Amino acid sequence: MTFIILLCGFLCERFFDFSHLRRWNWLTFLQMWLHQRLIKISPYLVLTINMLLPLLLVGWINHLLTGVFYNVFKIIFGLVILIYCFGPENFWVWAFKNISSAKDLINNPYEKNQNETGSFFVESHDRVFAVMFWFLLLGPVGAVIYRISNVSKVISLDPKESFILHEVHALLDWLPIRIYTFTFAIGGHFAKVLSQWQKYSLTALRNNQILLRECGLAALDLPLTDASQSENVKRETLILLDRVYVIVFFLLALGVII
Repeated sequence: MTFIILLCGFLCERFFDFSHLRRWNWLTFLQMWLHQRLIKISPYLVLTINMLLPLLLVGWINHLLTGVFYNVFKIIFGLVILIYCFGPENFWVWAFKNISSAKDLINNPYEKNQNETGSFFVESHDRVFAVMFWFLLLGPVGAVIYRISNVSKVISLDPKESFILHEVHALLDWLPIRIYTFTFAIGGHFAKVLSQWQKYSLTALRNNQILLRECGLAALDLPLTDASQSENVKRETLILLDRVYVIVFFLLALGVII
């Protein structure tokens, strides 16, 4: 059942854009409302309640739907939650906007190409893969946990809360990033990716994005020194990522069969 939801959710996200339906303003409103009433008690209490309320609601609904009409409503609910937790903006829409953006004259095309191409791997993980990973482990609650931690660290009103949320989000990223980057070795240049993966995989949380960028660029194995090739490199990056997701679902299907 989980595999079906993940596959359908991914295909919907890959070929359709539901960004306009994903609004997290309610989370900002909830956090502000809690701050006004509980900030004098403890900012950590605000943070805990702000994260727990949506999780308890989603978990409760998911539990109620278990076994109802052969779990059809549970599957639909899980699919809706998964698609809602992707993004917030559709990754492929964001990527094609980035590809078609105007080129500018710069003194260091390698650094620019490296940063822009590296951001594709970071955004692909944050917007899609990590959500699927936590959904696979914990169901709809897992997807909501990840997206709330991501959204909350941006809208947090308290410095202490913001620091904790960044740490929590980095902790949630640690395992999926290492699994995701390892699949780059299968979909791209195996030896170069494995070299970077061994170098950064056991390092601190602050190196999460470095691992993503370095393994992604190693998988591509393309020259980044020519500014005129920037668009081509980005397109090759999307092809690589599509290939990686095919590998991911092949491995998941293999796991289901076994």
